[in-house]
Amino acid sequence: MNVHQILTGALNRGDEVFSVGAIDDLSFTACAVGTNVVIFSSSFERVQVITPASCAEGLLVKCVAACCETGKIVATYNGLVRIYEPVTRTEDGTNTFTYHWVETYSIPLKSTVEKIQWNLQGLRLLICCGDVLHLYQNSLLSAALDVKVDTVTFGIVEGENGPENEEILSWECVWSQKLSAKPEFMASSPDGAYFATCGISDCLVKIWFQREKSGNIGNSENGISFDFIYVQHPQPVTGFEWRKIPRLMSREYVQNVLLTWCEDSTVRIWKEAATIFLDFQTVTSTTEVVCIQNSATREHCSKKHLLRSTRAKTRIFLKKIMERKALTGEVIRPRISSFSRNTSLCEIASGNHIDSNPAFYLCATINAQNDCLLVLSCSSEQKPFMIHWLNNKEIVYGIGIERIMMETLFSDCSAEPSEVENSVKKSVLQTQNLLTDFLHANKEHDVEDTKMASTDRMEQEDEVLDGTFASNETTSSEDSMDLKLNILKREWKKSIDILFAVHPADGSLLTWTVEWLDDPLRQPTVSFTSRFPSAFSLSDATSLNPSLSVYYPRDFLHEQFTQKYSSDGISQIYERRNTNLLHLLTHHNNGSLNLWNLTFEDNGKFNTVVNISHASRMCGHRYKISQVIAHPVLPLVLTTSHYNYITQDTEETGKAELILWKVNPVGPLCKCGGVRELARMTSNSSDAFTAVTWLPVILSG
Repeated sequence: MNVHQILTGALNRGDEVFSVGAIDDLSFTACAVGTNVVIFSSSFERVQVITPASCAEGLLVKCVAACCETGKIVATYNGLVRIYEPVTRTEDGTNTFTYHWVETYSIPLKSTVEKIQWNLQGLRLLICCGDVLHLYQNSLLSAALDVKVDTVTFGIVEGENGPENEEILSWECVWSQKLSAKPEFMASSPDGAYFATCGISDCLVKIWFQREKSGNIGNSENGISFDFIYVQHPQPVTGFEWRKIPRLMSREYVQNVLLTWCEDSTVRIWKEAATIFLDFQTVTSTTEVVCIQNSATREHCSKKHLLRSTRAKTRIFLKKIMERKALTGEVIRPRISSFSRNTSLCEIASGNHIDSNPAFYLCATINAQNDCLLVLSCSSEQKPFMIHWLNNKEIVYGIGIERIMMETLFSDCSAEPSEVENSVKKSVLQTQNLLTDFLHANKEHDVEDTKMASTDRMEQEDEVLDGTFASNETTSSEDSMDLKLNILKREWKKSIDILFAVHPADGSLLTWTVEWLDDPLRQPTVSFTSRFPSAFSLSDATSLNPSLSVYYPRDFLHEQFTQKYSSDGISQIYERRNTNLLHLLTHHNNGSLNLWNLTFEDNGKFNTVVNISHASRMCGHRYKISQVIAHPVLPLVLTTSHYNYITQDTEETGKAELILWKVNPVGPLCKCGGVRELARMTSNSSDAFTAVTWLPVILSG
């Protein structure tokens, strides 16, 4: 007998109860279900259920956040924060998802955690407890920032997994700030340079940025301080969302963009001014190598791990090429700052990247009454009008970079993965030494001297990095890679951004295009594109929560790399992939999580939606099931669940649920049957729904 259906359970109440992350370019979803954290693959298959430890057993999961760069997961249980990191499974060949999560650290806090966000590729945690913000920092980043005391050189050490090789990684609070009001919304920018907060019925969105020991807001003992600017709205703000930017894109070519929603049914697009952030990403590879070194001690030594490590370090190789191009001035922009060096995660963490006057300006607006053609107007009783980023440009750029990386690995079919690994490793080690010297040069010289020193050192880095794969190749391959990167940059600059919304009045799917958003010399323009009437049911549209997520269902391309000895090449591999499909996750008031398939025009740019279909729904009981009562005649089932956990430090006194299910037959002629949730009742008392029965038992007439 085979398992036909697994009901994981509905999400807990709240806005931050699910999060989409990625590990090795494989997307996953972490969900807060009752007292557990449930992890799903990109196709909504259950991967792992994280049961709380003894000290937190019985506490409901309040918030959950997944890191899109390192795959870390953080979950909060009232005042306890638990951090989980991915490790590789034993290769048994039975599970295509090769990771599982283990707890690595816990942070006890005095008050309940309301919101939590990852920052700087999983090396910082932004925690909100009531009206107080806390910033926690990983010891790896603290060591990388401590260059004044000693020279820090990061390398790759592939040692055996043993107690003597395992470092105890700690987290410390480096900044705290009491706010004037409790934040209702909080989100970090994708690059970690900013985070935005906004309170209830607040017309101002505060955008926080770090200063280098000179700010006067929230100074800590180690000199970390933050300041903020704000963007003003005519009515209270109902939410906001940052646009995703490519991880391997130099910040010379892209600015942060914030989308805000307001009670006046107008969505505003705020763009980061081009006068700031002309220095970004020199030591980004340093932090990435540290993350690789940290995870290497927990992974099993295998062929797959060697390919993962090689692929990660190939990213560093491509990023250095991007930084070299930024230094040579290949991007056209107004010459505002004489210091045009790229900035790193370390410099973001130290506050060196921010100009004295950062600014965001209003570049476009979308009004629900005037800019939505053939759509019913929103009433005051309905939810506010909200528009979301599709992030199509970030997805297209990521696919392009991924393809370049795989072509680089495929080009050396005569070498074993270990040989490529050692070649990249040697170049990265030499690069890190140059980067460390470069950091010291920043401290000792003025801006002009540093600019000259950075150019010289970047030329040395290029010589080292060019020798990574070119030791046995001609310079034509390097020119080919430069050409491919130039094409990706030009496509990023001239391609359009897609916005979408689910209209609460009729459930229609609306899309807009934003042109010239990344062109510093043009004014962005917004145009209404399409409307899919009744794409969502009215119940789903009216109960939709602001937290949506769109992601590309990526698979392990390096799994295909293990088959490189066959006749298939990189072009055949990409032809077998569905390149016109995106997944949309929607969260609803009843706790259900829905997976939708967005089908696009087959041009590889994800700019024209041609179809939307429902793929899967996650629902069910959050707590342990107490009763299952089937109707004697009708295909209906009643189930109840109860939760009761009382302590002196928590206000949780108990909860109960009652769910009505419809039973559809399962057999040779109907394999899609099972149980489907029809209605749900909840209670804040654990004594509710203890006696349940069907009345009348026998139908009359």
